[in-house]
Order: sequence, then C-alpha cells, then structure tokens
Amino acid sequence: SANGRPIPAQFIKLAPWDDGSVRWALMDCQVSVPAGGKSELVVRDDGKNIAPATPVKVTASGSTVTVSNGPVRFAVGKAGGGLFESFSVDGKPLLTGAGRGLVIYTTDGKAVAAAAPSEVTVEQAGPMRAIVCAKGTFPGVHDGLMSYTVRITVHAGRKFVKLHVWLENNGAHGYVPRNSKEERKKDKKWNPGWFQFDGMAVELGLKLGDSITASCEGVKAAGAFKVLQRVRPPTTYGPAYQPEDYEYTIRGGEKELAKGNRTDGLLTLTGAAGTLTAAVRDFWQQWEKGIELADGKLRVWLWPREGVYPRIYRSHGSPGYWRNMVESLRQTSLYSIPGSVHKGHEIVLDFSGRDPKQTRAAASRPLFALASPEHYAMTEAATGLFASPKVRTGDEECDEKIDAWTRMIRSVADPKSKSSIWHARSDRPRVRTTWQIGFWYGWMDFGDLAIPGSGAVSLHYDWPWIVCTGAMRTGDARFMHLASQMVRHRVDIDQQWTDRELPRYRGLQRPTYSFAHFHCGSFTRRHPNVNENWLAGVVEYYMLTGEPKVLDAIRRNATAQVRGWERLNASEEYIDRVRNRLDMQAVARAIFSYCAMYALTAERKWLDEGLKLFSGNVVDKWKKHGPHLHDPKQFKSQGYTKDDVRYCYSIQAFCLLHHLTGDKKLFEMLKAGADTEFPENFFDAPVFLADLNAYVALKTGEQDYLDEAIELWIAGFPESKCPPVYQPLNSQWSRRKGMLMRTGHILQYAFWKKKK
Repeated sequence: SANGRPIPAQFIKLAPWDDGSVRWALMDCQVSVPAGGKSELVVRDDGKNIAPATPVKVTASGSTVTVSNGPVRFAVGKAGGGLFESFSVDGKPLLTGAGRGLVIYTTDGKAVAAAAPSEVTVEQAGPMRAIVCAKGTFPGVHDGLMSYTVRITVHAGRKFVKLHVWLENNGAHGYVPRNSKEERKKDKKWNPGWFQFDGMAVELGLKLGDSITASCEGVKAAGAFKVLQRVRPPTTYGPAYQPEDYEYTIRGGEKELAKGNRTDGLLTLTGAAGTLTAAVRDFWQQWEKGIELADGKLRVWLWPREGVYPRIYRSHGSPGYWRNMVESLRQTSLYSIPGSVHKGHEIVLDFSGRDPKQTRAAASRPLFALASPEHYAMTEAATGLFASPKVRTGDEECDEKIDAWTRMIRSVADPKSKSSIWHARSDRPRVRTTWQIGFWYGWMDFGDLAIPGSGAVSLHYDWPWIVCTGAMRTGDARFMHLASQMVRHRVDIDQQWTDRELPRYRGLQRPTYSFAHFHCGSFTRRHPNVNENWLAGVVEYYMLTGEPKVLDAIRRNATAQVRGWERLNASEEYIDRVRNRLDMQAVARAIFSYCAMYALTAERKWLDEGLKLFSGNVVDKWKKHGPHLHDPKQFKSQGYTKDDVRYCYSIQAFCLLHHLTGDKKLFEMLKAGADTEFPENFFDAPVFLADLNAYVALKTGEQDYLDEAIELWIAGFPESKCPPVYQPLNSQWSRRKGMLMRTGHILQYAFWKKKK
C-alpha cells in the first residue's frame, strides 16, 4: 500500500537463504511522488495483493514475443530486421518497419543494419513489468565480432517503453602476456581487437502523421530536426574538457535554431496520430550524443558521426605513453571501441504526451523503494556487517566521531557538499594535472572516479559497495543514482566480456591506477589480475535493482576469480607469488567477493573458496610473521603497499568470513590480532583495529575489547565534524577516504547487536 491505499505490485525472487526462502525480492509497483519527495510504502505478506487495471501480458508464438500493457502493444521476433515487428499505442501503429533498427556506420561511411535477433527471450514477466531481451550480430562487420543486446522494459498501463541497448565488441582488448618476445611472436591471440567505426544509431520508422513537428530546448520546426551534444577538443596546453567546453546545437534542416552548453537532449515529435518524446539517460554526461528526425524516421545517435575516440589531448599526464600508445589508435572523425567492451545506453520512448521533464525524470532519475536502515541491518541480507545510523556507544567522544563519520558518508551523495562526487565532477583545481577532469564524462568514462595524476581508476576500493551500503544505511536515493552510474560503468567498460582474450585475463575486471589505465588503451603494463576485482558492490546493486546484465557480469567475474586464484597458487613466478599470492589485501578482496556470492546464491561452495584462500594463503604467513601478517620491523614507505596496510585493509573481509562460517582457526587469528600490540607503522591503523576489537568483543562477549575499540576509534578518526571526501589536489583521496568509509561498520554493528 502507498499512503494507506492498496496498490498493485509484483515480486521476483533474486536471492535465497540457505533453506531456500527469500533473501532478496525485487518489488515493482507504481506510485506518484512529488519532485524530490518521498512516498511511504507498506509491504505485508497477507495474500491480499491486488491486480493492476491493465496488467502486462506476454505471449510467445513461434519465433515472436508479443507484449501488451493495455495502451502499448509490440512484437519482437527473429523473422526480419528492425527492432520491432510491430508497435502500436491505443490501437494506432506509431512505429513502423521502415526503420532499420540498430545501424552501424563503418569507416567508409556504409550503413550496416543489425541482423534479425538470433535469440529473443522473456527475462522477467509479471503483471506490473516485463523485460524482453533480443540478441544478435552485425553481419560482415569486424570479422563477425560485433554483436548487440537490447532489453525492452514495459510497465503496466504506461505509454512508454525503455530500451537498454548494448553495442558489444567481442574482440580481445589486447593485453600483452608477460613472457618472452619469442613466445609473443608465436601467440597472436593478444593482438588488439579494437573496432573502428564512424557512428551508430537506433533507427525507428514513424507513423505519427504526414507532417511531424519536432521540439527541443524551447525551439521547434517541421521536418528535419537534430539535436547534437559535443565537447570542444582542447586547442591549448592545460586543463582539458572543462565544463565550459561542452556545446550543443539544434538544427532545423540547414538552419541553426539554438545552441548552448549542455542539454538533456529531450526531443518531442508531434503529429496528427500522436506524440513521441525520446530521451537518452545521462545524455550530455555520455557525450557525444544526438537525436534526429529525418525522412520520417527517428534516429537516436548513441555515437553521432561527428564524434571521435580516443579523445584528443594537447596536454596529458603521460605524454610519451599517450603519443605512442593512444594516438596510434585514433583516426580523424572515427571511434575506436576497445575489445571486450559491451557499452550500453538506456533510451526512453514516451508516447503519453506528458511534460517532457517527466520523461527526463523517468529516464535519468527513476524512483527507488528503500527499506529502513534498521531492516537492512537486522536481516543481514546484504554483504557486510553494518548497523543503522542511530547506534550509540555511550562514550561521548566516540559517538561524536561516529556522527562525523556518518556526515562524511552522507556528503558523498549531497550535491551541495564540496566534497561530494557531484562537485568533484565539475571542480577545477588550479594545477596543470587537471587533465584528469576529462575522465569524469564521456561514454567510456562516465560513472568512474578520476584523481590527480592517474585519471580514471576503475572505481577502486569498491566504491559501488560504499554507495550501495550508503543507500541502505541512510535511505538517501541519491546514493542509488550514483550507484547506477558506477555499476553500469563497471559492468559495461571494466568487465572483461570476451573469451578471445588470453585465458589468464578472461572475465576479470580491468586494472586500476597508473597512466597506462585501460581507458587510455594499455597493452603492456597493467594487466587484469585477481588483486583488482571489486565485486561485492556489484552484487549489492543487483540485489537492489535486479538488472539482468549486472547478474551476467557477476557470474562471469566470480568464476574468473576462482580460476585466477587456482592458476596463481600453482604458479612459481616471483611476481605472482610476491605481489598477489602472498598479498593479504588481494586475498581479502577475493574473500569479500566470495562472501557476496554466497549472499547471492546461498551456495556453500563460495564460503569454501574463501576458507581455501585463508588456509592456503594466509595461515603460512600467520605462522611466519604473527597474527598481523607482516614483519613488525618493516617500516612504512611512501608507497601504500606494505603488509601492515594490507593486513588492516583485510580485517573487514576476515571478520565477515568468520561470521558466515564460524571457522575456529580464523577466529583464533583474529583474536590474536586484537591481543597483540600493533606496530606503529601505519598511522591509519587504529580505525581498522577498532573494527577488529569490536568483532572479537561481539563473539567473546568480553567488554574489554569493546572498550579498546572505542579508544582506537577515538585515536584514529580525524578531528573534524565532517571530514572531506573529495580533495582536488590529493591523488589518494578516493583510496584513503574510500577505506575510511569502509571502517566503522563493524564497530557500530557490535554495539547495535549488544543492545539488541
């Protein structure tokens, strides 16, 4: 019910508990909410769910799937080209087969339409919502390695549909194996399979009437009409792709009707038979983009023919690398989509005739239903141990610092905060290294983080987990909007999708850090490895949204991690043994991922994999160096890779694995770590050790550990009422603040459980 009134809803099971009961369910319902406001929902299991007035109905006949939600009816099948076999609204056919569907423009300007789907499936179906998925290829393009996936979502009684369209390059990225030149000559599989093309559009035939009027940004014209969002390339040395460099133009035929800085690209078409508003989610943020009316067809330009990638940089943090590695890939007015990338865009086609601003909201600011923080904490259904923000320890100074920690986390998603992600994307720090500003936006980068000296960093230290957990702990839906952007980037860009890559790199996440980052086109330096995979946040996002593509990425990455650790633990190469196999942080990241997979599947094998890593990779180091897993005589250097740091970063994962398994050997090590004095090598250690002592207190019931946890938190947490998150001149801000926001959860959880 919404505000006391029963409303229709549907539920789909996403994740089970061990006994098969529902751990996570995806709920779909419809409510009216004021802009920027909230509506209270009450969910009860009493069997009185009511049906919608016009439920979604899905039927499959032969090779065709037909969907109806009352006003909208469409069919998708394998019989011919084009996206829809038919599409009508209120009984009127408003889209026709005249459109070619998905179209790629090759380097010579030839238009190649996608082949009819080879696979059409119904992925979700219920009275409130259905998702139909179509998969196929582009014939004769890139040696058959270019494919597409389109997911079409329809809601009960609504006169709009959502299209999530992926352009998929199944060629290899081209990571060079770390072996001899002779072996490289023999093995050509690593050759880069980047695909160059001139543009790509979704083309739909229209039947709105003989005369169609188009409007956008307050201007309108009949006939040919196009809105185009671009960014001016830099012409001088210095910061590149600043906010003022954005530009859009709107043309009616050959005449320029309007221009400006940024547009959401809402194009409304009106004819005698009906109205259509087309919108692309995060239109200007993922430049270049365009929407066009021409020859009675709607073209949504996901890659306008006016664009180019890789980007042009006049000044770059690593000019030699950029010149030698990236410039060689770029051709004037062509795109290069890297191998193994499945880049997706979401399009809304709205036939309701409502205010286009509402269409924009449906595209870019969808509603999320969030339970109370207390409910999320109580169920322990998510990955990780956390409590609601209302926990008190009873120590005034400690509670003040917990409040400051909470304010810091809330500031991440607060547009008014100068340390938020929103502010970071538009900030202009006055140093030459601000070329990284260009990495916040664009179709290859939007949703990632960018830091001075490194550019895009593949959401390192699992920022999706930070923001998804932030959403559950605060109830602030702005965290979910950030999570959507981050996870879509992680899934589309950072996930290795192809099996044409060398086996050791398949299915893993892209590496982070260094100028040789994937987004720049690294072939030789940084390689996908088991040390740099952030999966728990992706799992939490799937649990909160049920997005099918996200689940595909999760399964692929988890399998690759298991395979990667098996290969790594069998390797005798020095670099594998020292940098990864004996790296406790790398072990802990995998353990945290396996715990997330257990939360998703309830399959005990994932916990077994975690315990296998503990027994095979941690115990020996414990025996050699003690419970803190490092030589206490080592001293801190400028690099943050020493084992004292790695141990601290591992505490959260070790505690979670023990909580789920009750392994006695693991708890013995954790308790010994709390009982043993920690060397003063790592100045941030106290906030991590506070969680360790709190966890040991939780399991032993001994108050002394809780008292020590309080003292450690007071000693380690910054003296600030709201420590900044984004710091424009700090090349470590996303790592340091990311890890700080991952501490404190177990401390609060222990006090919360004690009071319960």
